[in-house]
Amino acid sequence: MWIFCTYAYTGVLAQVGLNGQSTAFDSLKTPNDTEFNLPNLDTYLSAIKLPTGKLDPKQLKKGMNPKLDSISAWKRYLTDTKGRFSLGYDAGQLPNYVLSGDERPMHLGYTEGLISNTIVGIPIMFSWKYATIKNPVGINNYMRVSIDAERIKQYRNISKENITESIQAQVDELQQHKNKINGKLGYAEVVKQQLLLRIESEKTKLSQQQISLDKIELLDSASAIDSTTSKIEKSQQKKQQIQDSINQVRAKYAEMQEQITKRRQQIEDLQQKADELQVYIDKIYGTYQAIDSMQNKLDSQKDFLLNEIEEKALNQAKSWGNLKKMDIGLAYPKTSALTKNTMPMKGIDLEFQKGKWFYGITAGETMNNLMVTNNSLQNSLQNTSNLFNQFDFQSIKNKRLIAISKIGIGEKDKTHTHLTLRYMNKAVITGSYTADSTLANPAAISFEVDARWIPKFSKSTAFDIVYGKTSAPSMAEDTIRKSPFTGLFSAYRSNTALLRFTQQIPGIRSSFSAQMRYLDAYADMASLGVLQPNNMRVELQSKHEITSGTKIGFNYRTDQNNVNREADTTRKIDVFGMSLNSAWKNKLNVNGQFNVLNQRLRSTIEKINTLNYMSSISLSANITSFGFRQIVSSQWNAYKITALTGLTQLIHADFRHQLALKKGSQSLSISYFSSQFPNELQKSQTWMIQEVFDYTFKAYTFSLGAKGANSSNYGMQFGGHLAFSCPFTKELKFSLRAEKLILGDFYSTYNEASFSRFPYYIQSALTIQFK
Repeated sequence: MWIFCTYAYTGVLAQVGLNGQSTAFDSLKTPNDTEFNLPNLDTYLSAIKLPTGKLDPKQLKKGMNPKLDSISAWKRYLTDTKGRFSLGYDAGQLPNYVLSGDERPMHLGYTEGLISNTIVGIPIMFSWKYATIKNPVGINNYMRVSIDAERIKQYRNISKENITESIQAQVDELQQHKNKINGKLGYAEVVKQQLLLRIESEKTKLSQQQISLDKIELLDSASAIDSTTSKIEKSQQKKQQIQDSINQVRAKYAEMQEQITKRRQQIEDLQQKADELQVYIDKIYGTYQAIDSMQNKLDSQKDFLLNEIEEKALNQAKSWGNLKKMDIGLAYPKTSALTKNTMPMKGIDLEFQKGKWFYGITAGETMNNLMVTNNSLQNSLQNTSNLFNQFDFQSIKNKRLIAISKIGIGEKDKTHTHLTLRYMNKAVITGSYTADSTLANPAAISFEVDARWIPKFSKSTAFDIVYGKTSAPSMAEDTIRKSPFTGLFSAYRSNTALLRFTQQIPGIRSSFSAQMRYLDAYADMASLGVLQPNNMRVELQSKHEITSGTKIGFNYRTDQNNVNREADTTRKIDVFGMSLNSAWKNKLNVNGQFNVLNQRLRSTIEKINTLNYMSSISLSANITSFGFRQIVSSQWNAYKITALTGLTQLIHADFRHQLALKKGSQSLSISYFSSQFPNELQKSQTWMIQEVFDYTFKAYTFSLGAKGANSSNYGMQFGGHLAFSCPFTKELKFSLRAEKLILGDFYSTYNEASFSRFPYYIQSALTIQFK
């Protein structure tokens, strides 16, 4: 029996591969395991995204590969209301509001808004602002109805043909998505089949290993019984050999049990991967079906969509597309080609381009736009003697009726010739002559021819010439006033003229311009904006792009009055300046300006030269440190301004650090102000530090700030602000801000008596946003 046992153990060991050799089941590694790495597969499959369908019809422009959203989007595009509407209440020291002699805090209720809608194919914008206190800065208490020029431009490119092309473009794009998804779906199916085959293979090997393990277990039980027989005792040597074999079998038995356990776990892992992969396959197939449905919908509803966008509406949109400008209510018409300035008025301002012909009409009542601010710097600049801001030289406090008609060939910014006729019911009496006080101001009329030539052989060159003549607003004393038409067609010196040359040189990335403007002594300026007669200007400018991110510019301008040489005093003003703008990889930005203003006064008894300057430089750097975006910036501003009231000297320096947080931002600023005004005996100096935290939680925003200042005039001061905004609905939002102000910043000055009573500024607003 012991001989049988010896051979039996040897045979079983050979069967299961345990006779001194490594079993094939020692390694459980899967061939080409990376193909079954689900995180990698997840990355591959996650690239599948269902097109959102948010292909904006606003992109429907010529030459832009237009795309179409959907039928409902086009309906909304023609009828949607967009914009905002606000109701607000402010109290305290209101910026830009000046109430002289009143020490009480100001209270202001207001409403403002901007609403855009499309009515029968005409895009209309309606804006307004009304307040309980009239703002002396600019224009307030107004309403305006205007054309949405950008949407008109889009309408002009809409046709049934390009709508059809747009639909087909999206159908083709969806087909590309389907092809891409098909490839991913095929790959996922191959991986799934490989996983299933691997699982079956592992199960077969596990079954074979289990059979071998059962044989070892049976043999081990038999040997345990037989080893007690007397025959084995007859040979101690053979007995030891059998015992060693038994021990080896038992050790391998334990090892094989462990390997079987691991293999079963591997089969479970593979099965889990197969189940997860099936989820991906279902997801891919669902995406495929969704895209297929979207494609079929677009493809089958072309005709329906084209019927929805009526041909009449498209033609009407094209017709209105010729309207370049329409303002009803508050308008800022450009009354003359002699200047870039506009004139505020209440009325109507229209510009229309029909083929080569240009038409324009303006009619309304001019508005008072006297600039009175609590910005000391702005006030000083406005009072600087520059030939164009003598107080109310146009009597703009007196409203006038104005009517302007324009007609010509060519578009405004291209080669053209335009004729302008202007009428105002009251002329401006200026110059050395005075009107008879017993007579009312006469009406003023004028004409102007504006021509531009852009040579076909040089599209970067432009020549402009403007000539005009006005009626004579006044005659010498003791003469009979003539009718405006008589003065218009007389030899009276009421001419206006401008010559301008502009040249761009792409090869050196530069542009140059030269201009001369002449205004006769008795030209009527009532309809020409902020211009004075008896004046001549020469101006030179150049702009250069040194590198892709660096631009530099130079400018020179000289103005002279008394061109008719009838006055005893002649004033000349020369301005020399340069500017620099540089950006380096969106990391570093440098901006600077420097202008010198030389005022020269010549009379029979004296000569006075006054040299002024205005300079500014700013630097900002975008930094990312420890995962946080930061902006570090600084600026320096210096002004020397000789105003009509005397010399003003201002200096402002500022350092600021801003830190972008996950849900907000933090900023720290340190500022220095130095000022000396004509009515002050000594210089005022102020140091100011401010810390601000902004936080956003979902749709809620919060802001908290604190600041302190040490001023030579006002001593130590502390202030700060608290602000928040919260939405009631998606469209309705409420905001509130309360601020404790401090003095010493010459950009914002206040009535000191009123400030001492209530040094706060409170703002509140309820806003409705139309999407």
